[in-house]
Amino acid sequence: MTDTAIIEAPQADVSVQGESSAIMSLIERAARDESVDIDKMERLFEMHERMTARQAERDFHEAFAEMQIELPEIAKRGDATKANGDKLYAYARWEHVNAVIKPILSRFGFGLSFRIDPHEKGLLITARLSRSGHTESTSIVQSLDMGAAAMNANQSRGAATSYGKRYTAGALLNLAFGDEQDTDGAAPMSGETLNADQVKQIRAALGQLGQNDETILAWAGPRGFGATELENMPAEGFEPTLGQLNHWIKVRSKNNG
Repeated sequence: MTDTAIIEAPQADVSVQGESSAIMSLIERAARDESVDIDKMERLFEMHERMTARQAERDFHEAFAEMQIELPEIAKRGDATKANGDKLYAYARWEHVNAVIKPILSRFGFGLSFRIDPHEKGLLITARLSRSGHTESTSIVQSLDMGAAAMNANQSRGAATSYGKRYTAGALLNLAFGDEQDTDGAAPMSGETLNADQVKQIRAALGQLGQNDETILAWAGPRGFGATELENMPAEGFEPTLGQLNHWIKVRSKNNG
């Protein structure tokens, strides 16, 4: 990922920052003037707090839109089973989800935290995504009856908590979950690499995102299309790579209004 910002800060934000600084200067001068009315000082403080909060919200959403481009689809590596061992469905384990998203959140200045409270129907699990003073949150009430009779009370609570974290984090971050690919059974590569036109199309999409080859090569490597240079990427990687880039472009366009 390059240092180039995906979304440029609107000029209006610069104005807000300037006005906020001006108000803070007024507060500092007023604090040294004993004749200034306390009510006026309080109103100045309230105005400064509102402007600071608005700026924090703008910064939050701009950083979030940029971060979404780096959040990958997360594989479902856990299996829910019946008492007899038969598989019911696949799901993404919270420990895997956390391992994937944690370094990305940190790089963009976000913090993700959870609050677990007792509820008449089980547990009330609230996820909070914060950055520079602004927080977005979402909650879920999760039953302690997870459908596994063999669980004791602590195991049931742990399963409910894990599910709640996975669900609320997925909702806040707009995470996508997919079935893990069976690389052992994958069709062998043809040995061909991207042609000049395919390379051109991929770089054009990268250009719309303000990114370079390194961004997509880092994405493609774990998916079986790894290469040191774009020209050496396996031809089989063209469609999924271009599809992912177009998805990122749509996400950015949606979040940028």
